Amino acid sequence: RQEAKTHIIESENLRHLCEGRQINLTVASRVIRFLGSPIRRSKCIVEDDIDCLRKMPRSLLIELRYCLYSKVLMASPVFKVLRGVWEVFVQEVCNSAIQEVKAAVGDAVFGAFGPGAGMYFVVQGEFRYLKEQVILYVGDGRCHKTSKLFGGECLSEAALWMPWTHR
Repeated sequence: RQEAKTHIIESENLRHLCEGRQINLTVASRVIRFLGSPIRRSKCIVEDDIDCLRKMPRSLLIELRYCLYSKVLMASPVFKVLRGVWEVFVQEVCNSAIQEVKAAVGDAVFGAFGPGAGMYFVVQGEFRYLKEQVILYVGDGRCHKTSKLFGGECLSEAALWMPWTHR
């Protein structure tokens, strides 16, 4: 019940923000759609959603992040090897180099000819890489001529060791 009340208040505040700042209707619609999307309803929780983690002792937070993210990193053969020979490095990557991102259906995660900011791991759901538009979108079942990526797969690993431009 409290969650429903909070959602109503947030929605009303969002409406006022969009109207008051004259936000483009297309962008406002996408934001509203995201807030009502299955990601939000399925309670896809990321670290930033949990305020109390910011108060946790650093050493405990490092351990938690390693437990959370090392499994995700194992989608990459490079990190599998590193975990076996240099686990402290993998622990540091988990603590300081991973950022979780929620994406809604239709969101562009990166675009053609944009700089590669890092490696991407699909943790939950499905991504589709649209070859004709060269944009990675969250899969919605309506895309054509795509390459699919599912939970447990990764891409753009070259951005970790060289200047990379998405093509």
